[in-house]
Amino acid sequence: MIGLMKSKTTACVVNDFMMSLPHLIISNDKEWLSGYKPHGIVQKKREIIVSEEEIEYEKFSEEMHTAFPKIFVRPFGGFAIGPGWYQIIRSLCRNIQSYIDSRDCHRLSLMKSNPMNRALPEQIEQVTVDQIKEKFGGLRFYYSGGDEKIDGMVTMAESWAAHTCETCGKPGKSREGGWIRTLCDEHEAERQKQMKE
Repeated sequence: MIGLMKSKTTACVVNDFMMSLPHLIISNDKEWLSGYKPHGIVQKKREIIVSEEEIEYEKFSEEMHTAFPKIFVRPFGGFAIGPGWYQIIRSLCRNIQSYIDSRDCHRLSLMKSNPMNRALPEQIEQVTVDQIKEKFGGLRFYYSGGDEKIDGMVTMAESWAAHTCETCGKPGKSREGGWIRTLCDEHEAERQKQMKE
């Protein structure tokens, strides 16, 4: 990918057949022909504008899918949250998977050798994400599987997010005035300025 920095955006040039990324903004004012290709194929090129936030989102999404393949096993619609909440989701998924894996390991070891005839812990259904989003200024983490301890972990993460800026991760609070958002004082001031413009 060829890139140029322009304030908070990156410009990239890609071929038409690579335009299957729906979240990218296409700028058609820089179109040109790339010239002759083998077998007479001429490919049209376009400039793609990708914000730093989109690049950060892609890295976070890839990291989560790689680190927690059991949790993100099926399509779920992406992470509809700001980068300030990425650490909350990262911690929540780490705790959920750690808990499930340790319970499974303990259960398996008791099944192999249980001289004291201890009761086997219940097997916990693997948690899989249905949806992760911001709604009314709060984090919503919808999932299938789990147990009451995982319910508690999710409730704790949602409470943590209610006091964390969606944009930067600093302490924040719920802000009204249009869309309800959880923001720090700095990002709320930016939002108010944008709303006046």
